[in-house]
Amino acid sequence: MTHQELFSSSMQEASDMLDQLIQVLQEERDSLAQNNTALTQTILERKTQLLANLEKNAQQRNQLLQSEGFPADEKGAQAFFKSLTQNAAQTCADKWRNLEQKLENCKVENLINGKIIHRSRQQVDVLLNLIQGNKNSGRIYTQSGQAKSVNAQQPLAKV
Repeated sequence: MTHQELFSSSMQEASDMLDQLIQVLQEERDSLAQNNTALTQTILERKTQLLANLEKNAQQRNQLLQSEGFPADEKGAQAFFKSLTQNAAQTCADKWRNLEQKLENCKVENLINGKIIHRSRQQVDVLLNLIQGNKNSGRIYTQSGQAKSVNAQQPLAKV
């Protein structure tokens, strides 16, 4: 295989892995929303393995670029594409843009998951403050549905 074919193949492998990562991030979002910690842990292991595989894949592309005398970055990839025939350059550039779009999708999915985790953490903190009776720990709703400030130094329960 030529370096161009290897690079193109590597980008296709990365694209397939990013598709899997997007799916895993969506599964993670669902498990976080359901507070399913066992499933979230399993998903985290899959996500970690996919990220390690993506890193290895990127390192292989970087080595290919460097072996051709180009820097191992986006500018190097673009310069490498320009050194190819017009057809091969266009194919590689299209695959590169596809990777960039999928990476952006992963970023969006990950940000959503981060917000869910942050919100869950806030809820746990409020509940802990209520249980422990910390000052200014928040508001609770009474039986009649009215919001009531909880400022007592007395815990609601003993831990």
